[in-house]
Amino acid sequence: MRAGHRRAHTLDTTRSLTAAGQAIQSIPARNCKNMASLPVPEFVSWCSLVSAPAKTFSRNQDPYPTSLHRVILLLVGLVATASKEHEMNQQGQWQVAGSAPEVYERELVPAVFGAWAPILVELAHPRAGDRVLDVACGTGIVARIAAARVGPSGTVVGVDLNPGMLSVARSVALTDSQSAAPLKWQEASADKLPFPSASFDVVYCQLGLQFFADRPAAVREMRRALGAGGRLALMVWRSIHESPGFAVLAEALERHVGQAAAAVMRAPFGLSNADELAALVRDAGFQDVAIQQRVGTVRFPSVEKFVLSYVAGSPLAGPVSQANDSSRGALIRDAQNTLVKYTSNTELAFPIAAHLLSARV
Repeated sequence: MRAGHRRAHTLDTTRSLTAAGQAIQSIPARNCKNMASLPVPEFVSWCSLVSAPAKTFSRNQDPYPTSLHRVILLLVGLVATASKEHEMNQQGQWQVAGSAPEVYERELVPAVFGAWAPILVELAHPRAGDRVLDVACGTGIVARIAAARVGPSGTVVGVDLNPGMLSVARSVALTDSQSAAPLKWQEASADKLPFPSASFDVVYCQLGLQFFADRPAAVREMRRALGAGGRLALMVWRSIHESPGFAVLAEALERHVGQAAAAVMRAPFGLSNADELAALVRDAGFQDVAIQQRVGTVRFPSVEKFVLSYVAGSPLAGPVSQANDSSRGALIRDAQNTLVKYTSNTELAFPIAAHLLSARV
């Protein structure tokens, strides 16, 4: 090879290796496992050539162009594979297994709703043999606890407008069905309950009233369904500002997904005024209306798990699925950066506040 061509070739090779080395540095750490799967000769060549200083390739040294080009092509392929895997990982993290009701039961009930269910059940002082109605029962956590409290001589009916929620409710077995009331599940609207008047002794409604299109009609139906001496126990969230995790998520949704998604996130906190809640129940004909204010804790393994699970198990799944990968990634990063004070090495934990209302006929 003539000296001029050798110098030109060496310069081109050095530039190519430099570019390849820079590309390799951009590979996410988790993709480095791909290098271990390279055939041994290629892996050895990669290690020796990329780590060699540029001055190794002097004008008098033959850079073995065939081998170098082979390694460069190998590196380019590795970068392309890593980039593709990174893109697939970004998309795949949003693919939570199961339908929204299944995710709700598996992940949101333990993290958000489950700890409140026994508190709400005890609020109505259920007794053995009571007939219980759970309005907007979801996947049935309150109904199952009530069934254990009223025993086999009682009855428990769960009502929800969402057939998917009811399907999951039917699939969840009681821990001890021998000592619990039989459970029935029925699809129906809260403002048109399909039961005769005075059919129940206790009516529960956990975190459903704030969503009803006609709240007064729904509470009147609860009153109609109760017999003499019947008891009502219901729960709604207080202000979203008393639940920093959800407040942060709502703000991040507004920035990165849109106002409609943010409105979906704020809707569960839409009946946070205690006076409005008490008046709604009194106007339906209930007596001895009392409201307790309680604070609980929402717990998820991480901020990322919180965002992914809550989106997948709620009506947020629709609008967030329409966002691009960049916006969804920013949504998670925004929440992670803002919720640092509520995270530890093992979990995300933030407060949430609720109104617990009791009343009687």
